[in-house]
Amino acid sequence: MADPYYSLQILLPTEADRKLQRWSEDMPGTSWPSWGGHITLLSAFTWPDDVDLAATIGAVLQHHRAFTLRL
Repeated sequence: MADPYYSLQILLPTEADRKLQRWSEDMPGTSWPSWGGHITLLSAFTWPDDVDLAATIGAVLQHHRAFTLRL
């Protein structure tokens, strides 16, 4: 069996998600993800089974400040 892939995403607030989904419906050639609008922080990656993914992400986040994102 192939190793699973993961990605780290921030889901958009409901109001922004709905607004952007309506916009995408009016734009030819666009689509909207079934899981909703999101911002991808880390694209697809694999992870070793013997390393705690959540703990590692938490440790990395401790070295970075929160940021504000405006859509």
